[in-house]
Amino acid sequence: MTRTADEGGAGAFLDALPILEELAQGSPSDLKDEWQTYLTSLRNLRDVLAEIAVDPEELADGVPTRLSKAERQRVRGAVRNVRSVETRQAAQGITQQALDVCDVQIL
Repeated sequence: MTRTADEGGAGAFLDALPILEELAQGSPSDLKDEWQTYLTSLRNLRDVLAEIAVDPEELADGVPTRLSKAERQRVRGAVRNVRSVETRQAAQGITQQALDVCDVQIL
């Protein structure tokens, strides 16, 4: 996943969402909450960007100014959610489990 992000830019994790969803399905039950938090944030961002017709790569330079004020607020809210403490903690829990059990960095 780290390589995917490095190579794929801002939309890499959205592109990898199906893979992440598969990983979540096979994860231990003690990580279900973390996966749900993490995937819900990514799905929300994906859905908001799709509804407003914003390519994730456009976010590299900030929220596009072509959007209405309401649309910019929705995008900012979705981005804030992905960057939230809760989402970061969920990702850290998932990452730590993968490192401890599988010796693999996934997020």
